[in-house]
Amino acid sequence: MLTMKHPVWYHPHRLLSSFVAMTMAMALVSACAGHVRVTGQLPSPQKMTKIKPGVSSRDDVRTLLGTPSHTPLFTENRWFYIYKKTSSLAFFGENVVDQRTLEFSFDDDGVLQNIYLYSKEQTYDVAAQLRKTPASGRELSFWEQLLSSRASLPNTQPGGP
Repeated sequence: MLTMKHPVWYHPHRLLSSFVAMTMAMALVSACAGHVRVTGQLPSPQKMTKIKPGVSSRDDVRTLLGTPSHTPLFTENRWFYIYKKTSSLAFFGENVVDQRTLEFSFDDDGVLQNIYLYSKEQTYDVAAQLRKTPASGRELSFWEQLLSSRASLPNTQPGGP
């Protein structure tokens, strides 16, 4: 009877463990891959040539460029179009690669007065406030909410009102 010997390196357990180790290594390497994210966009130079300070109105700008990325809360006289490109690696935070902000300022009649372009170095991040607004009363626990909602259900038993 002819028997076939396997090579010295061939062992089913050794192959399986090598396969598992390589799969885990590939998963770890892919998890560390960098991600690039782009938010917003700036208008093309062709569109910008159609916008003229002292002539163009808010409606003209909105028609050509669309809705602005940001408008301040207490004034309609400033519009911002923001382009931002960030990159991140694994669990590290985002790194701003490029950021440009286009500001349009209007007069009270809605006529465009100035256009400003800010680079990444001319902008800064503003941290959002995560505080809660205090309210009178107290918060109900899960059980209090459950029991109070049960008490407010209509009576559906026979003979009820």
